[in-house]
Amino acid sequence: MKNWLFLGAIFSSALASSVLFNYFSLFGVKPDLLLICAVASAVYLPKRKALFYCFFCGLLKDTLSINYFAANTILFCLLGWLIIRLAKEFNLDDEYIFIGLIAAGSLLTSLATRVFFFYASKQVPLGIFLRVLLIGCFYTTLIAWLAIKSIPFWEKFIKKNNADQNT
Repeated sequence: MKNWLFLGAIFSSALASSVLFNYFSLFGVKPDLLLICAVASAVYLPKRKALFYCFFCGLLKDTLSINYFAANTILFCLLGWLIIRLAKEFNLDDEYIFIGLIAAGSLLTSLATRVFFFYASKQVPLGIFLRVLLIGCFYTTLIAWLAIKSIPFWEKFIKKNNADQNT
């Protein structure tokens, strides 16, 4: 059941990132919903499934974006592996730690992507780089926080609908 929920969340995040958030971008920057799914899978799923979902999220992001192919796949897998290693040392079940991991992951993937651009001789002006880095990190973290805060509402909604169907 959890596998289907994660796959549904990943596909809906990919669809929302490529279609819906074009209308809600801040200064041309959209939140990275697939990064949120990759971090959630690394925190809440077993190691092999988490790495598979991180790989799948990165592959979807590479397919739907204009970045270098396999850059996000590699970065998401590395991020998932780092989070799994971190989970062995610390308890990552707190929502504030989860939000911090998403903010750190957003910063790290954005910085690493810019390093790829630098080595490929693609010049990105500093102002644009900082805008994408800071607003992207803030926007992704904000969307993740809103998603976490809406979980109790959806749990009540699902339980209420299941109770109504059973009676």
